Amino acid sequence: MSMIGKRALGWSSLVALTVGVACSSDPDNPGNPPNNVDACANIEAQVASQQAFESLARFVAVETHRTGDQDPNEAKVIENVKKLEAALQAEIDDFNKGQKDKLEPFNWQTDDWAPGADHPNFRVFGVRFGRGPHKVGISTHLDTVPPGDKNVWEPFTLKRDNRLNPRTGKTEEYWVGRGSIDDKGPAISSLQALKAIAKKYDGSKLLDAVTVELFFDTSEETTSSTAAYFKAKPAEEPDLAVIFDASWCIRAEKGVERPVFTINRDAALNKKVWVDSLTSGEGPANQIPDTVTAVIKADTSGASDLNKLATEIVDRYNQYQFDDPTYRRAELIVDKSKLGDPAPQLTLTTKVKGAQHGSRPDENRKDGANPLVSLTNFVAYLVREGKVADNDVGRMSKFIEWNWGTRVFGEVRPGANYRQDDVLKKSDDVFQEGNGTSYAITRFYTLSSVISLRVDIRYALGHHSVAWDGKTEGYVGPDTPANKSNFQGIFTSLVTQFNTAAGAGPALALEKTTTGAIPDIRLPGGASFSRISDAYRAVMNQPCPARAIGGGTDAKGHTNFIAAGALFDNNFGPPVNFHGLSEAAPVSDLQLSTKIICKFLDEEVKNSPNVKQSLKVQSAKTPWHTESHSGGEDLH
Repeated sequence: MSMIGKRALGWSSLVALTVGVACSSDPDNPGNPPNNVDACANIEAQVASQQAFESLARFVAVETHRTGDQDPNEAKVIENVKKLEAALQAEIDDFNKGQKDKLEPFNWQTDDWAPGADHPNFRVFGVRFGRGPHKVGISTHLDTVPPGDKNVWEPFTLKRDNRLNPRTGKTEEYWVGRGSIDDKGPAISSLQALKAIAKKYDGSKLLDAVTVELFFDTSEETTSSTAAYFKAKPAEEPDLAVIFDASWCIRAEKGVERPVFTINRDAALNKKVWVDSLTSGEGPANQIPDTVTAVIKADTSGASDLNKLATEIVDRYNQYQFDDPTYRRAELIVDKSKLGDPAPQLTLTTKVKGAQHGSRPDENRKDGANPLVSLTNFVAYLVREGKVADNDVGRMSKFIEWNWGTRVFGEVRPGANYRQDDVLKKSDDVFQEGNGTSYAITRFYTLSSVISLRVDIRYALGHHSVAWDGKTEGYVGPDTPANKSNFQGIFTSLVTQFNTAAGAGPALALEKTTTGAIPDIRLPGGASFSRISDAYRAVMNQPCPARAIGGGTDAKGHTNFIAAGALFDNNFGPPVNFHGLSEAAPVSDLQLSTKIICKFLDEEVKNSPNVKQSLKVQSAKTPWHTESHSGGEDLH
């Protein structure tokens, strides 16, 4: 493992955060801090300070989002990640001036990325202190999702806003910017907790028993660098770690599946009036798009029909009854400016509302709108009505309508008599009704040779090839190539059914479906979960919630890792807007979460002499453990 070398920064270093901790040693017991010193006493004020705001603003300003596989920007991301690493080095150098036991930077990376590669450059870096066998970690990530519509907000300029916090029922301060809550805000605040504990135990004999690490993933939103790191360096894995990303506390994560459906383009079908293109724009499959645009064109014989359609398109859209009469349709914008051109066209644009995280399409559907779902279902209606041709774009839109309609749990598959279908709908005792397998229709590309559709699936136990035994923690099932979802067979069958029902015309194909991660489970009474819950209880005076989520955090596959914080509920929509426009961190949630993290680290250091290295907190090598099930993109 290489150390971060001293370097000319060439970039503004972070404002060093003050850690106000009294006395670091006990005169009656040299080398050990007094028990009455509370390292975390001032942590909430630090998290909300102007210095903390300025530090986070610098991190937010550095763009670390990957655009997607159609036009990769990996080289730029790598360059910007190195800027953040240099900034961390500058802050650690400043902190270490007053330390006997210094914070030691570390990093690990690969450099094998090239255009067309199935994963980015993996990179993990961080800091550690202590030298003992009991290893405790805090993990965050510094990559983000793309910024979205810059006409709506300024994603890389951190700003303050007042919003209603559902947790407190009060209007409070939020910090708004891409990465403010996912996950740069938690990264900055966890560094404050680490420094507070390092300050308290500076020179302590306890550091002979414990090593404390804070490490940063740089590709969590696409393909986990953390998973690759511990696969390459298994001895570096902590005995106990908090993955500071999501909400308090996660006992189970669904499997992640990524199907890609295609239809070959056929220009011969573009006659009279047709949808020439429909696109969601570049972005990861785990993010519901901001806008979706369809361009409808006409030849000479269809020009008058296109003009007529233009006069009635808004009314048709507003009056069209989707598969659910209560469905909230996305906002539609119509551009008629090119109807009079020699090659006339009509442009339809739909806009997102609400939550944009691919793992929570149910939340988006309840309080917002997915612009891709709205527009494709409407285009399918136009095809059925004979208003546009049944071409390649039309067929893919009809497949979306036929297979899902506007539904997100697979509860009804539109088709003959809108029959109930238990092929796509699954829930169980862990991922219960209303939180079962979910389907987010997120990316639609009109490419030169094919139409391509991508779906973000977060699946419950019933869609997995191996049943959970009800007691084993970690990944569900043995570490074998066959341990994956059942979606290959499911979608192969559904595609065949659709093509038969659709009749003559371009055929839909399942290009591939990839199990990005399999379901991962913790027992609320298990050793790892209990230790994290104890720290939560110390601050909140109640046990930590045991949530089962669709997200794909870096805790996956490691039974000694628990995803926890920084949010206190599982609401990914407004006012937080996880993965969405105007992403915001509730400052009071960051404060409380950082205090819990600080308490957790404090207790682990104090108790470290009683933890035997031969008896891990909980071995990551469970009978069903697998090093990594990362199989593609956009796992978070």
